Amino acid sequence: MVTSWGIRRAQRAVDAAAQRVVDEKQNKTDISRELGRMPGHHDAFRTADKNIKNAKKDLKKAEKKLDKKQR
Repeated sequence: MVTSWGIRRAQRAVDAAAQRVVDEKQNKTDISRELGRMPGHHDAFRTADKNIKNAKKDLKKAEKKLDKKQR
């Protein structure tokens, strides 16, 4: 049996991971706005995409952990 404290902690982790996904997507739009369609700056977009992918992966892990604790 997991305490409500453990569930709250897992829920905070999910909330933080979800916020990170939103922040990374906003970061990509900011980069896009700054650079426009200038050639040679694709590394910034690739890095932003990688950060978004990693943030989504972290969110899935946190959701899985929360689901496990709520059982």
